[in-house]
Amino acid sequence: MSYGLRYVLGLSKSRRGNKYPLVIRAVTFMDDSILMARSESGLKQAVKKLSEWLADQYGMMSRATTGIQRIGTVEDEKRRKRHRGARRGVVAIDAGGFRISRTHITIRKRNVPRIVRNFRRAWKEYQETGTIKRQRACQIISRNGMIRNANSRRFEEKYHVYEVMRVARRVQAYWSRVAARKRRESIRHAVERYEKQRAALCSADG
Repeated sequence: MSYGLRYVLGLSKSRRGNKYPLVIRAVTFMDDSILMARSESGLKQAVKKLSEWLADQYGMMSRATTGIQRIGTVEDEKRRKRHRGARRGVVAIDAGGFRISRTHITIRKRNVPRIVRNFRRAWKEYQETGTIKRQRACQIISRNGMIRNANSRRFEEKYHVYEVMRVARRVQAYWSRVAARKRRESIRHAVERYEKQRAALCSADG
């Protein structure tokens, strides 16, 4: 995909003897790609040319999932924050598990129920037993990056993210020490077996 990004960033159109790039920024995260342009027509041309180039060079088919998004201004987003309900919503880019706008970043809507369920169960388990299971600790730690990189202060307070993460890290650290101890034991046993076999061979040769 890096070759495709180089190709699309090199596309331009001429107007009155001057060259203007069709795409001014390109961002990728795993299988998500975002192209940014100054005009809608230029972006459509870039997407069409990139799709044809990928099909011709690598036999790849690109698929536009969200189409063209017109991001509002900072002032418009701040003005919408004063409203309630659906009127607060702003146009955002959906990529990498996040919805990204000019003023804030939120977690993708379909990912939120799973994260909430994990933290609720972990908090309940911690309240009842004083710890959490290893598998749940791994699930909690894997979700930490999404929460940290989003504007989720109220979420963290409501679902006790700080407390649950602290317990999850302690649980994971304990099991890491257990695994390290087992590896050391297995290496020690292997070395002892090797020394015994070597001593036996030396005595047989002598």
